Amino acid sequence: MELVQQPLYVFSNLLLYLFMLFLAYRGIMNRDGEKFRYILSVFLMLLFCEYAFWGGDYFYYISEFKEARLGARVNLEPFYYMIANNFTSYESIRLIIWGMALVLLLLAFRIIEKKSECLTYVYISTYFIWFTYARASLAMAAIILGTTLLAHSNRKLLFLQMLGLGLLVLSINFHKSATFGIVMGISAIASYRLGKWAFLFLIFIGSVVMYRFMDVIDLMDIAELQEERLEYTMGVAQNYLEGEERSMGYGELVEKVSFHISVYMIAILFLMSVFDDKNKEFPKYARIFGCYAYWAALSSSVFLLDFNYNTLELYERFSMYALIPGSIFLWKLYDTGYKRKYTITTLVIAVFSTLYTLSYTYYCSVLN
Repeated sequence: MELVQQPLYVFSNLLLYLFMLFLAYRGIMNRDGEKFRYILSVFLMLLFCEYAFWGGDYFYYISEFKEARLGARVNLEPFYYMIANNFTSYESIRLIIWGMALVLLLLAFRIIEKKSECLTYVYISTYFIWFTYARASLAMAAIILGTTLLAHSNRKLLFLQMLGLGLLVLSINFHKSATFGIVMGISAIASYRLGKWAFLFLIFIGSVVMYRFMDVIDLMDIAELQEERLEYTMGVAQNYLEGEERSMGYGELVEKVSFHISVYMIAILFLMSVFDDKNKEFPKYARIFGCYAYWAALSSSVFLLDFNYNTLELYERFSMYALIPGSIFLWKLYDTGYKRKYTITTLVIAVFSTLYTLSYTYYCSVLN
């Protein structure tokens, strides 16, 4: 029997998130680092990743991995072909992919923040459901850990920086969009080390470069790509760009608007912290990942401009790269009490967006 999205499946995800939100809230309020709560939360994160019924990609990947195992050409990187050829169970495949992603992410959290439990709770509350959605999460987790290690300031631990660089390069094998995340990470580190005025210059240069990106797409001649795998990959990208924009109902509009408002509020909070002379002691990693979230929000927004292509899909996908860094930055804002009112407002909007997304998905599954 073919597995399809059903109301009961989506509702189970909604209930699971509500329970995780309760655990996260208690953990953030108490700040006691209780091990049982943290271990239970991590287990539930893995469980959610394993059975993320709320996302359409969960069911899409069932057929993709099945066809990949049969040797068909599908929209997956070679790394996933290797997994599909060695594991027949879809549950095993998801456990490997998202298990790896979760280990990389939590390891990065542990390096970034001594109170990594609270950082994890903030991420669970705000944007974690998007981590469960698509395979790009593995690339994102590798980039976050790679950026964390690359930004390490101890020159005696040069091998950690080399390991970080290696993870950034490796992430390209996990998803085609990884190049975007790598550029954001390197830009964030460079911006942090150059200072705020050089940062303004980079904003200008970066905006121009991203704007001219679509001119490169105009020059692409897909027919001239001779290598079969590259031709197929570029064909997928071309389909995104040349596809028709679909209409959006009010329910979906609320979901998108609330999500992007929270992302832009993080970017604004970061700018406020950069030019606030009273906030010179803000932690290094918080500044770097706040900058990362800012760059991702700014750069992805370029695709909202009119290029005579349907670039909204690219806008949505690249915006996702702001979520993990944004959560890291939000936690440090909350932890230090900086701009408390605006920080809490951003957190509330992010939590509302997640709750609304799951509730709206459930509502749509009932109608269908």
